[in-house]
Amino acid sequence: FEPDLIQLFGTESGLGEVLSKVQIPHIIHIQGLINPCLAAWFPKGVSQRTVLKNSTLKSRLLKKGIISDYYKTKKMAVREEKILRNAQNFFGRTNWDRNVVQLYNPAANYFHCDELLREDFYRFRWEASANGKLTLATTINPNLYKGLEIILNTAHLLKEKLKIDFEWKVMGMHANDDLVRIIERIGNKLFADLNVIFLGYLNTVELIKNLISSTIFV
Repeated sequence: FEPDLIQLFGTESGLGEVLSKVQIPHIIHIQGLINPCLAAWFPKGVSQRTVLKNSTLKSRLLKKGIISDYYKTKKMAVREEKILRNAQNFFGRTNWDRNVVQLYNPAANYFHCDELLREDFYRFRWEASANGKLTLATTINPNLYKGLEIILNTAHLLKEKLKIDFEWKVMGMHANDDLVRIIERIGNKLFADLNVIFLGYLNTVELIKNLISSTIFV
């Protein structure tokens, strides 16, 4: 509904105010909230300066990269807050979404609506196996707040401190992504040295195959 409203009223900036005035029925689907992510954008011990220092000169000159994404997200967060405070009806699938909506707008209506995965995901079942190497699997995208540094530090503990034989498959990112290099520089460790492999973007069949062949999903 949101793109239609933007088209109808011309700008994004006034959308929050518009929603409080229009008489046509409207409902907004919560598929992810920006403000909570923005509040946790930089991991503990990581600052904007640290990220800039470890970013490529090209990304800084072209204003493309993690810091640029951060400032773009800050602008989007302002618009999101206006919408949350002024719209009347929302729907989503988690208590988290409900709580955040009610935090900004206690008078808003929130409707629970579950979502379905693609059919192929319901055709397979994971089964535990005590044989073979411990295999961890994670799906993640290249955003700083997603916790890639936690994977690096945890893999270091598993290999160097606990001496566990394992493999950690990361789906949704490539080994040559800028964020991978930045986290390695900040952490002074290499993912490849810690049994972490990046599988990139996978199709449905590849994703299912890697999930059901893993010991633990993180």
